[in-house]
Amino acid sequence: MRFRKKTLLWGLAIASLLIFGVLFLRFVSQNENELRTLRIIQPYCLVILFIALTTAVYVRAGYLRHITLYEGKVLGRLEAISLVCSSNLLSIIFIPFASCGFNVTYLIMRQGVSAAFVGFAMIAFISFQLTFSLAAILIGMYAEGDLDFLSPTQLQILVVFLLILLIVFLVCFLWQRIHSAESLEGIAKVPHAKETLLVSALLTAMLCFSSQALAFIAACASLGLDLNLLEGATLSSSQHVATMLSLTPAGIGFQEAVTMYVGNLIEKNFILVFGALLLIRVSIYVVSIIVLLVNLTIRNLNTKFVNAPRMFNLINRAISSLKI
Repeated sequence: MRFRKKTLLWGLAIASLLIFGVLFLRFVSQNENELRTLRIIQPYCLVILFIALTTAVYVRAGYLRHITLYEGKVLGRLEAISLVCSSNLLSIIFIPFASCGFNVTYLIMRQGVSAAFVGFAMIAFISFQLTFSLAAILIGMYAEGDLDFLSPTQLQILVVFLLILLIVFLVCFLWQRIHSAESLEGIAKVPHAKETLLVSALLTAMLCFSSQALAFIAACASLGLDLNLLEGATLSSSQHVATMLSLTPAGIGFQEAVTMYVGNLIEKNFILVFGALLLIRVSIYVVSIIVLLVNLTIRNLNTKFVNAPRMFNLINRAISSLKI
């Protein structure tokens, strides 16, 4: 990867993280001068974040084309972009592949990986989902003035749990990416795979958090929630932003927004309903992990996933139908 491209990736990653901080300050700040400044820079933040998201998809698509060339295949730019987008949609349908991203899904489907690797990937996904879910519920309660419903001890426990989840996510996510980089170097003979994937991992992690926050804000505005996040003049444009983000890897923020919306309708039962939904969600993930690990164990931990060829053919057919 050239120096300029690498600098661009790091710049976008850092910019996305800073924008996430700006949007968060826009939400929690009570100072009128700060709010006035944040209102001015907010539109520019949204534009920069959208550029960062678009660039991330473009870079991942380019890296995908780079991998497939080593297997004698020719993957067009439009096909690669379509595959990056469709793989994120597939990750929602096929839960065992969720959060791995296409690079890891590619390894699972084509080469097979160890049970430990899949386990780390799934732990990263679950911890990320729980982190954002918990953050969403706390932000929602703060916006509605319901934090008094929690005792100081309960609030401290939730914040500590949130930090632990965040640390677990980062550790598992980076370990999984390093492992996939090592596998790619050995399997596909891709030059500088580790360096490229590590930069991509940090970029993806930062983009996920910032874009999830933006998707959450836009979805809340689209649902008509009065969270003092977006002025009336931006409500119509926020719906377009929300639609746009639903096509990106971080469209999951809508689930949390809808959960918040339902929770606010039933007021004090919010925590109970959210907890029940979260329990169902985690149960599905746990069952998925067990099924996948048993499957890999039966297949001697080092062979192709049972339904992988069929799934890969389905993806190829979907891409072929999108050719121009």
